[in-house]
Amino acid sequence: MENFYAILRVSRGATNTEIRMSYLKLARECHPDRFFQDGKWILTNERFALINEAYRILSDEEKRRSYDEELRHGKESEKERTQKIQGENSFRNGLQEFNRENYGAAYRFFESAWKLNPDEPRYKSYGGLAMAKMGRRLNEALAFCEEAVEKEVYKPDLYVNLGIVYCLAGFQEKGRKKIQEALRWDPNNSRAIQELEKEKRKGGWLNKIFKRR
Repeated sequence: MENFYAILRVSRGATNTEIRMSYLKLARECHPDRFFQDGKWILTNERFALINEAYRILSDEEKRRSYDEELRHGKESEKERTQKIQGENSFRNGLQEFNRENYGAAYRFFESAWKLNPDEPRYKSYGGLAMAKMGRRLNEALAFCEEAVEKEVYKPDLYVNLGIVYCLAGFQEKGRKKIQEALRWDPNNSRAIQELEKEKRKGGWLNKIFKRR
């Protein structure tokens, strides 16, 4: 059984603040966006998924109590653990198909991922992005991406996804603001920077931002 305290590098008696600070540090170090190069995601191992899962449990008072009880009794839900691994594998397959611009296949993998693990907002966010790339059900795609941002307001890649979907839906100003929000959380966010540079080359709606710099 994975020890979530060990994953977040905190003690069993850690405060909520200590847990959050350690999580943010580890999330920055292991975030998939750090491995986004040349317009593609370079897939990482399961570590980032485990860090997120550890924080989801330990940051919630009720879930943490239940988890501590499981630790005391050595219990583990093998089914839940298997589903989380399968969900992350489906997500990785989705990213691979997305990189190949096979957006329909990517969406199906992302959909499978969030059905296996509904508590992971990334899956629905990327599902919404793939849906928007297909030019279909844009309102639903926006709803997926907005829901993900509401659940995890500190993850820049979720803002980038939402910003792209807003632009694809014709709301360029809203899209611009969401991409800028991603950069406020992470000034070096590679995806956000690439989206800005892409629009600069196009002479599009973000040109004014660069002229002011």
